[in-house]
Amino acid sequence: MPTAVDTTALQAALTELAEQVAAASSSAPAPGDLGAARRRRLAWHLDDYLLPRVRDLEAPLVCILLGSTGAGKSSLLNGLAGAPISPSGVVRPTTMRPVVLLAPGQVDAFMAGKVLAALGQAHPGVGQRVLDDRGVLRRHVNVFVNGESIRYLHGAETPVADADEVWILPAVSGGG
Repeated sequence: MPTAVDTTALQAALTELAEQVAAASSSAPAPGDLGAARRRRLAWHLDDYLLPRVRDLEAPLVCILLGSTGAGKSSLLNGLAGAPISPSGVVRPTTMRPVVLLAPGQVDAFMAGKVLAALGQAHPGVGQRVLDDRGVLRRHVNVFVNGESIRYLHGAETPVADADEVWILPAVSGGG
């Protein structure tokens, strides 16, 4: 059983750092100065990546293997998994689609239903308008993952990754 870790001090330090980064500016930026872009990227990384993960240590780690064709990404993934998850071979390219490896206990974290439940916890007013008392998506609310309605995918079981765009839109009707 994992031991609970108090991350309050780390959260406070990261929040303070994010505020300092947001407030920082160059006194006299020179042509070609990338300082502002780097500060924006650091602020994004703190707000959208580090802080959410520190708040939820049970959130699964997302790791992407990138490399040129034939670099050994599939072999590395298969070695880490201890099983043939992604085909590898001499024909290039061998892997023709994204491959996701999840531990059985982590599958739910990548489902649209978990994203909607987290939204409801973070913003109760929004959550009540999106989900009913049973935690089921309301009929008049449309949820899209990367432009595809989850009603035509796998509903609340639709996989959602960190880089995916999730849109929540109320149904609009009427006329006149």
